[in-house]
Amino acid sequence: MLKNKKVLYLLIPLNVFIWGYLGYSIYSGLKGEDVPEANNLETKVVLADNKDTVAYKLALNYADPFLKNYKSEKNNGNS
Repeated sequence: MLKNKKVLYLLIPLNVFIWGYLGYSIYSGLKGEDVPEANNLETKVVLADNKDTVAYKLALNYADPFLKNYKSEKNNGNS
């Protein structure tokens, strides 16, 4: 493992410092002192009633790709 005890004496305080900082940051985040308060100011927003004035007409004169190989029983020629 470690042959030099000086490295061990350096790594133990470094490890304690890192875990302490991590624990402190989590604890301070859960405390909730920095949560902003909601303003009680009432503001009214009036939205304009914008309606679409363009009339669209769909062009439905294309072959249906799902029914291209489908033969209905009504159009078998048995009428």
